[in-house]
Amino acid sequence: MYKLVIVEDERDVRRRLAGLIEKSGCNFEIVSEYETGIDAYDGIISDNPDLILTDIQIPYINGIELSKKIREIYPLVNIIIITGYSEFDYAKEAANLGVIGFVNKPITLENIQELLKKAEASLDNKFLTGSNLDKLTTFYNENIPVIKENELLNLSKMTDVTLTFQQRLLASNIKLDYPYFAMCVFDFDEMQDGDVENNDLISSFIRKLIAEELQDYCDIEIFNRYEKICLIVKSHTSPDVTELERRMERVVQRAARFSDVPVSAGISSIFNNNKNFSAMVKEAGRALEYRNIMGGEKVFIFGNTQSPAITFSIDESLIKELGYILHTQNAEACIARIDLIRESLRSSNNPLYYAATGILNVLIRNCDDLKGLYEYSGTPDMLYKKLFEIKTEDEIYDYLKSLVHLVRKLNDGVIIDNVEQSLRIVNSYMEAHFCDPDISFGRMARDVNFSVGYISALLKKKLNTSFVKKLTEMRMEKAKELLLNPSLKIIDIAEQLGYNDSYYFSHCFKKYVGVPPKEFRSNEQG
Repeated sequence: MYKLVIVEDERDVRRRLAGLIEKSGCNFEIVSEYETGIDAYDGIISDNPDLILTDIQIPYINGIELSKKIREIYPLVNIIIITGYSEFDYAKEAANLGVIGFVNKPITLENIQELLKKAEASLDNKFLTGSNLDKLTTFYNENIPVIKENELLNLSKMTDVTLTFQQRLLASNIKLDYPYFAMCVFDFDEMQDGDVENNDLISSFIRKLIAEELQDYCDIEIFNRYEKICLIVKSHTSPDVTELERRMERVVQRAARFSDVPVSAGISSIFNNNKNFSAMVKEAGRALEYRNIMGGEKVFIFGNTQSPAITFSIDESLIKELGYILHTQNAEACIARIDLIRESLRSSNNPLYYAATGILNVLIRNCDDLKGLYEYSGTPDMLYKKLFEIKTEDEIYDYLKSLVHLVRKLNDGVIIDNVEQSLRIVNSYMEAHFCDPDISFGRMARDVNFSVGYISALLKKKLNTSFVKKLTEMRMEKAKELLLNPSLKIIDIAEQLGYNDSYYFSHCFKKYVGVPPKEFRSNEQG
């Protein structure tokens, strides 16, 4: 069953709509009903519906404004607008928001059934695309040429691309004659161990979603890199990072909705006249690393995380990816790579000591808190001195393992500090602007230079709240303080707190406190 939300201020109309939806025979379940736009905006964030059925003329936030706000958070949600014949201008504006249809009052079973079937067909198409393994198998076999995959994998490791290699890429129809590039790395938050065939099909599905979302926006190359899906964005004009993020969020949302395996994504900064694809991969991986703190099913942008770029170069093939593993996976995965290096050296009759310095170099260069690392060792030279003083291979192995755990712990600490700093920035902004009648989620995101998705994750993860709830809390706490002053009129308090409608203010206050402002003032004054 698909989830449906009704937003309509007239109780009789809501009851009639619910009855018609039940009679329609369509595959929708009503999960919530709301009377006002502000209640709907606050509640729909938790409902995560597939379809919203809203009247245009609802209190406080009309249906058009509600649709705009919801689209910022859930770009994939379907919307049906209930309108009257006299609201044609509103209907034209709603059409620009991409609503799937309109239903005029009085609503009939035939009209609502037609629109619900249209919405259901759209959702079924997306769902069947994600669940039909036969179609996915065909797509997988037809769209993953081995040679092209290998060329793109090699490209992703390069700090620069020679003309000779670019000509080689042209043989696989891979063109690099663009001034702007960016890298997006998708990683599954969880996969079924051992089910290789199904995992490959899901990977193919994600690639298909990416291609669909970007086909009308920019040129792309998609390839797999160590069980992750990498996307190279190529453009002749500077890509809009916000738009790119929104499209990638739709991929993440569609993947979560129509498959059993959630996915997250990290996006690098935009590289202008710079073909350092290795650095792009690392930036995207660094952004993705914030999933360890913020949780999965999200898109992270390198600029939002404010993490420094990492550059290093190690020739040994098995050591080369050690830093990347350290940043994108856990300490155990990094130790497993050291185990592999050790086993490889044993097979060639070489002790671990031959690779230990290279491993130590990688660990130091990928430590985001060198001050903390040097507090552990005393001085930078002491890290190497201790390594050179070790006599046995087992002791070298134990020493490197201890450093892996230490660096991983220090790096997590840096991420937590960055997250806390980001939260302080958001809190400071809201404290300074919560009385502004023009404050909005989108405006705040632009002003603090964070994405809407990143702020949403911050507020949810750290404060278990949302932008609307946090804004309302700040305003209502200030309202309680102002109401203690008997010389202030309630209408003036509402205006002072950014409410253009005093009835809207009273509604929000009663919902937050439990009593209207006038009654609260009387109770407090005894």
